[in-house]
Order: sequence, then C-alpha cells, then structure tokens
Amino acid sequence: MIAEHPLDAVRLVDEAFNRGDLEGVLALYEEGAVMVYKPGTVYRGKAELREAFTGLLSLKATARQEQTFVLEAGDLALFTSRWTVKGTTPDGKVIARGGCGSTTLRRQAQGGWRIAIENSWGEAVLDSVGG
Repeated sequence: MIAEHPLDAVRLVDEAFNRGDLEGVLALYEEGAVMVYKPGTVYRGKAELREAFTGLLSLKATARQEQTFVLEAGDLALFTSRWTVKGTTPDGKVIARGGCGSTTLRRQAQGGWRIAIENSWGEAVLDSVGG
C-alpha cells in the first residue's frame, strides 16, 4: 500500500485495522517504527508492532478518527487527532475508548508516507514517566 498523503496513511491504517488485516496495518509503518501501546509501554520495530496489533485486532474493534489535523514540513508530517475505538474482548466484554493522539509520518525514498512514531495516548504518557 502506498499512501500519497500523510492523512491517507492514517486512513489506510484504520481501514486495514477495521477489517482485521494485520499485514495491511503493518505495511503502513516503517521498519523501525515506535508506538506507545499504552502509557508506560512502548513497542519498537515491526516484530513488536506485530505483537501489539495481533492483540488489538483480537478485539474485533472499529477505529475512527473523529477530528484530524496534519502539519507538514518537508519529508515529515505531524498528524494529530481525536479518535475512538469500539470492540469486544475475547471474553465478550464491550470496550469503548477514545482520546487525542499524535503520529509522526515520514515520506519514503520510494514515495508515499509511512508512520514512524505513534502516540495515541496524548498527554496520558506524561503520567507514566513521573516527575
């Protein structure tokens, strides 16, 4: 998958996530991408992202960007959004989460955009670092 614009990359990730397509999700992240899985837990690289998304996709959830903003500077872009995720845990518990997050994307040498850094938890990560 090639994302022609940073917003396309996020849209394509959400579409792949919503249909349960692990490979489609991972294709839109750089090899060395970093993601805040939850405050206090950071996953690094595609192997760890695979682990994270395997668990997330087991929720059969639907992700949606409620409001978005993209700021570009050359080959970098900062995507900020309000998001929601709704799904069901393997034991049948309904979940609904939301928040504000930010994602850094990079234009690739071969064209298109991929995610380099993702923090879907916004300022909540500050609570996990203390001080």
